[in-house]
Amino acid sequence: MDSDLRFWLDQANTSTYFLNQTTGFVSAFNGIYKTIDGGLTWNKVFNQGGRFICFPEPGYGYVLSFNGILKTTNEGSTWALINKQLSQEPLDLHFATGHLGFFSIGNEIYKTEDGGNSWTRTVKIGITEERLIELHFTDENHGWACGFKGTVLRYEK
Repeated sequence: MDSDLRFWLDQANTSTYFLNQTTGFVSAFNGIYKTIDGGLTWNKVFNQGGRFICFPEPGYGYVLSFNGILKTTNEGSTWALINKQLSQEPLDLHFATGHLGFFSIGNEIYKTEDGGNSWTRTVKIGITEERLIELHFTDENHGWACGFKGTVLRYEK
């Protein structure tokens, strides 16, 4: 195991995602790591990491990094920063498909339908001090957002 990974897994803001029984990823503060042997060994595949990683469909992966949103279209072989001019740090990110995704900043939710190339604000709740900290979608038509102060919003297309 990479010694950097062992150290950073003890820290907050790490996320793990396995594609199958052998191939998985860890996104940590100091980078993105990949295993192809069920977690016995790990290799750093990108020098920037974040606090959330997901692969909504084969090939497509996203990381909510500390500088924006990272994307891969080849199962994590390469990563690119796709959204780097955000007004604040996003609180959560969720993709229902490889192209349809949402992120929250403060009391707002933004949506993409083109894999993160463009984003539009879809929700702004009136409670300005509420922060939407958790997003979850069961499919592209149904989702929920939870706020720090107990707000729960439902998305239905």
